[in-house]
Amino acid sequence: MAFPVTENGSVECDHHGAVSLLAVSDGRLVLAGGKAVLFAGVLDKPYANCGAPSPPGTCASTLPAPPDSGRAARLTVGGAPVLLDSLTANSLPSATPVKVAAGQSVLTTS
Repeated sequence: MAFPVTENGSVECDHHGAVSLLAVSDGRLVLAGGKAVLFAGVLDKPYANCGAPSPPGTCASTLPAPPDSGRAARLTVGGAPVLLDSLTANSLPSATPVKVAAGQSVLTTS
């Protein structure tokens, strides 16, 4: 079981950059006071304040490995899968691990 990620959680690259979860959250599902974050929303969002050395440059997107890692199978908002804290991914282009915190501990799902 995994925890759905809310806007109170975090998705961070290994260089202390973070994806803004406010822009990819959906208020139709609120958990512990935070809107649920949609899976697809974090994949193409850049990491703000990424301190990556150059090259390869600052982290610009997220690549789940395997592709559906962190994608809720049963919990959706408006038909879109919710992001889970079980996401295993790398930031691109640096290929460093991504750290995920749910921001809530009220609900678990798969």
